Amino acid sequence: MELPNKLVTDIWDYCRANNITDIDGFITKMTRNGFTIEKYGYSPDGSNAPQVVEKEVVKEVIKEVVKEVEVVKEVEVIKEVPVEMDMTEHRAKIKKLEDELAKVIQRDIDKMVKEKSKPVDDIYREETKTGTKGRFGSNLLD
Repeated sequence: MELPNKLVTDIWDYCRANNITDIDGFITKMTRNGFTIEKYGYSPDGSNAPQVVEKEVVKEVIKEVVKEVEVVKEVEVIKEVPVEMDMTEHRAKIKKLEDELAKVIQRDIDKMVKEKSKPVDDIYREETKTGTKGRFGSNLLD
């Protein structure tokens, strides 16, 4: 098997720089090592293994979460009630009730005044029936 001239020149230069005298044995050894690596992979002792660098990658995943929230909203409901009477009718009704109340109050006042203001003769008759004359501290009919 023939090797390219450039590769043969590089191997000869390497062997001279490193004082390797058996160039054919070195080429055989390197060919065997390269074929073994190709066939079985790098050796378990790690001498020919490529350097493995482990990196920890933190991946941030943003998820959209749908969350249902119950919203309580107070709403003021205004119920419209039809007005049966207008303001003039209300005022007339209030005036009528005030007049009726004034009549009742006046009747009660008249009744009380009538009961409390008896004629003097009636008072004298009542006192003579009970046997008392006049009131304590008065000089009437003593």
